[in-house]
Amino acid sequence: MDQPVNAFKTLLESRVPAFGVWASFPSAATVEALAHSPYDWMLIDTEHAPVDLGTLHAQLQAAGNGPCLAVVRPAWSDRVLIKRLLDIGVQNFMLPMIDSAEQARDAVRFVRYPPRGVRGIAGATRASRYGRIERYLQQADAQIALLAQIESPQAVSQAAEIAGVEGIDGLFIGPNDLAANLGYPGEIRHPAVSQAIQQVIDSVGPSGKTIGILAANLEDAAKYLAAGVTLIACGSDVRLLTRGADDMARRLQLLIQPTRASTEHA
Repeated sequence: MDQPVNAFKTLLESRVPAFGVWASFPSAATVEALAHSPYDWMLIDTEHAPVDLGTLHAQLQAAGNGPCLAVVRPAWSDRVLIKRLLDIGVQNFMLPMIDSAEQARDAVRFVRYPPRGVRGIAGATRASRYGRIERYLQQADAQIALLAQIESPQAVSQAAEIAGVEGIDGLFIGPNDLAANLGYPGEIRHPAVSQAIQQVIDSVGPSGKTIGILAANLEDAAKYLAAGVTLIACGSDVRLLTRGADDMARRLQLLIQPTRASTEHA
């Protein structure tokens, strides 16, 4: 058995528009439901979500049941943490708070086996189909995709250098953290934030690397797409559930408003 080609890495290299959804619930069932959606990819979040290694293992199994491609965000770009994620089969990483080219180079080393990196070697893991992939140690590095998140003024100023690191497949802008780190928490459309986002797009564009971003709504997604961003996340399991539930509850209340009004005036 050969190492399968990483479809998400191929998608990044094509630079065609690809839309993603955030998965924050610690639930394999939720991930499986999203895996069958028309989204191109999903982000399984372990940075801000209560997802442990065992839950993530089950989520990856569930994600494999559908065509929506799974990307995982670790809590941090940490050598030991990333090693454990690699062994359970994570191939696509979105690494938070990458502020420099040096941090990006470290991340690349974390996902690669010696002599090109420092990834520890295990035996029959899920990543190697429990030992069935021949020459896994020689093939694995080429099928790992790395997105570096740009979430600070330092990262904005070094975006071109980060994108230029061999092994980094693209940059992903985090508007919420970027706004907060620029001094405007919650104001993702503040002119200073918009300027910083555009600076990343302009500086990274010549490199040919993919640029991604999290869009708050369809209008923002359209704006980013027009600006040259091709990897766009819009929507999350939490928001889709809460907004859908709230909207339905309000609609149901409208059905009884005339009755409620007549009762109150009786």
